[in-house]
Amino acid sequence: MIFSGWHELILADIAYRSTINKLLLWPERVMERNDAEILGCRIIFDRIINELTIRMKDLNVDRMEIAALRCAILYNPSVSGLQNVSVIESLRDKVMVCLEDYCRQHHPTQTQRFAKLLLRMPALRSLSLHCAENDSFIITAPTIQVISSKYQST
Repeated sequence: MIFSGWHELILADIAYRSTINKLLLWPERVMERNDAEILGCRIIFDRIINELTIRMKDLNVDRMEIAALRCAILYNPSVSGLQNVSVIESLRDKVMVCLEDYCRQHHPTQTQRFAKLLLRMPALRSLSLHCAENDSFIITAPTIQVISSKYQST
């Protein structure tokens, strides 16, 4: 699940940390529009800023909300090869209920906040697919060793 959602997970974090004129790719790497122009990725740079960063800043997304969105990305029941899809669906549903409750409690006057947060998900998916094609934005997903259940203690 981590591997399949890697680009979305990282992009959500980048968009959350960035400003309206620069992407904070990781602590030691900042990309400004001129850098994106030189690297030939200005269009995707602008889309990340406009479709994600500015919208997140306008909503004033907080750490709890971005964490919940990232959990929703991680708990993707559509990932191929899952052995127990219903467990993943249940986890994702619980995250969504928690996020909706959080929005109601912490932003009671913003009745559409939960929906506005969820509307960032398609943009995250679309942009992450473009970022996967351009290694200027996102670091490669780590190699994860899967341990067979026969080796796990009971």
